[in-house]
Amino acid sequence: MKDFDPQTKEKAAGETRVLLMDGHSSHFTADLLEYCLANNIEVYGYPPHCTHALQGLDVVCFAKMKECWKEAINEHEKLHHRGVNKEDFAKVWGGAYIKAFTEENIRSAFKKTGIWPYNPDVITPEQMKPAEATSTRSTFPLPQSSPVRVFMGAFNSYEFTEAGLYPDSLPQAGPSNFPGSHADQPEPQSDTTLSDSPDREYNPRKRQIDPTSNPDLATPSKRMRCIGVGLASTASGSFLVKKARVTHLQMEGIIKDPVIEHIPDELPLPDWKRCNALAEALGHAKVQLAVAHEIMSGQSGQLIVQNMGMEAMHRTLFEKEQPKNNDRTAMFPKGFGRHATDPEWVQQKWTLEDEGKQKEVDKAQRKVTKAGKKARKVELEERWKAVCVAHEEAIVKWKAMCETFKGRGVAAKNLLKKPKRVLKVSLVEESEDEDEGGGSDEESESDDER
Repeated sequence: MKDFDPQTKEKAAGETRVLLMDGHSSHFTADLLEYCLANNIEVYGYPPHCTHALQGLDVVCFAKMKECWKEAINEHEKLHHRGVNKEDFAKVWGGAYIKAFTEENIRSAFKKTGIWPYNPDVITPEQMKPAEATSTRSTFPLPQSSPVRVFMGAFNSYEFTEAGLYPDSLPQAGPSNFPGSHADQPEPQSDTTLSDSPDREYNPRKRQIDPTSNPDLATPSKRMRCIGVGLASTASGSFLVKKARVTHLQMEGIIKDPVIEHIPDELPLPDWKRCNALAEALGHAKVQLAVAHEIMSGQSGQLIVQNMGMEAMHRTLFEKEQPKNNDRTAMFPKGFGRHATDPEWVQQKWTLEDEGKQKEVDKAQRKVTKAGKKARKVELEERWKAVCVAHEEAIVKWKAMCETFKGRGVAAKNLLKKPKRVLKVSLVEESEDEDEGGGSDEESESDDER
């Protein structure tokens, strides 16, 4: 403002001047806006993340400066047969600046961004299109099979809870509230107990169920919960069912290089030419199909685990992309530019600055309070150590006196009682009472001075 006001005041001849500024909130201080209101200066702020299309320096001048700078470096190296050093920098850069920032280019910057002559049509909707959260989403290079997509749909719609990720918290057998489940599924037998704890006492009202071996858990929600318990018990996959932020190291633990499996060669192939051995051939074919299904199940399971890892990573990235509730979002709601010298906007800026100052005061006060608590804690520990030392000395003296009295024939019931050590909590209460008493004493002294 020290440059803008004196250099434009005489030329404006009393008319309103317009100042376009970057949208960062630190540029719009309340004192600056008050000064602009008093000197007939209208201040407008660019919308956030739009200077690549709206700011003339970025659109025209810097692009031309980059081109002139490269030409100046090439000419210098061609003339002196060496690169640009510190002694040459100001001269080479200055020449490029003079060639780039001409009056014609500066006027072109205002025209290119539609500021003067005013032309809002030069900015296309594509340039103002906001960034989408899907830009950080990744997908598999190959389409997933239908069973994998169904399984992932169930996982994405099921809400895992921290309490439900431990074997001891498994649900009782019975109807499920999971969508698509059936309430008429048979209940498990009463002798069902956890396989890893055979000595556990049987409770008919809360039966524990093994998530890995019990075939009677037929309802979908119970199966999903058992899968969650199994994943939570693994070292590399526990983060998939928890709400903690995901790291790249965790993702590296589950995303492995693809392994192409084949049916083992030692399995006999069916011989379809021998009709009299059809039963045996069908048996071999059944084994072949079973092994193939196991291989496909393992591959689908790997896809599912990796997909769950990507979903967890997406949630972490999405949280980071969310705009913070700071003064910038408050001053530029919904990402639009603002008329900064609007009186209502100036008042809002004053409010935000006052809130910021109050936060700094509160932060300093919390720091002082924390330091005071730390000092009191250290003092309390020193007092407690002194109490413990004094108690040990008292115990030694008490034992010596007891031995002396026993030697004189005094009965044990008539001996002195063992000294007791004060509780640490009593020292804490005593310290708090001293703090309160000190405060009241200071207040009374100030009253006496008055």
